[in-house]
Amino acid sequence: MKKMVAMVVVLLLLTVGFQMFRSNMSKLDEELVYAYYQKNINATRRFDAKTLCSMYDQKYRGVDVSRGPRGEERITMSRREACESLDESMAMMKKLVSKTRIEPDFKYTIESVSISPDRKQAIVKLRATMRIGKKLTVTSSGTETLIRRMGDIRSVSSDTKSTVSMR
Repeated sequence: MKKMVAMVVVLLLLTVGFQMFRSNMSKLDEELVYAYYQKNINATRRFDAKTLCSMYDQKYRGVDVSRGPRGEERITMSRREACESLDESMAMMKKLVSKTRIEPDFKYTIESVSISPDRKQAIVKLRATMRIGKKLTVTSSGTETLIRRMGDIRSVSSDTKSTVSMR
């Protein structure tokens, strides 16, 4: 009987410990948000679509209103569509860089980070610019919602406005 009670107590302690561990691994802070964007920049510089795609949550939804030479276009993407677009974009940029021998210049500015009271979600306002030489510039601004689950930070949604300029 004592062994049974001891086993139940140990099992209960393990369960409580696991829940506390899991809870701590699901909390966000500003330092983690900035590290997420640094990882994003590094992957973009390597044209690493696989890593960038892994940063999207399975439930990801992205909306981008893009303005360029052909006018304005609104695009809504699921995770699958966003990953396919990333594959195409990274391949195209890689070709462009190899032909022109001009590395893209990236600049991210995080304007604000709002962490939810339970620290499970962050709303990030940011601006980004990518330039390839003097000919192509892509600027975007918007908000992104991040979550953290079991230590991994993922984007669940983004709402951006982008402008593509070619000279």
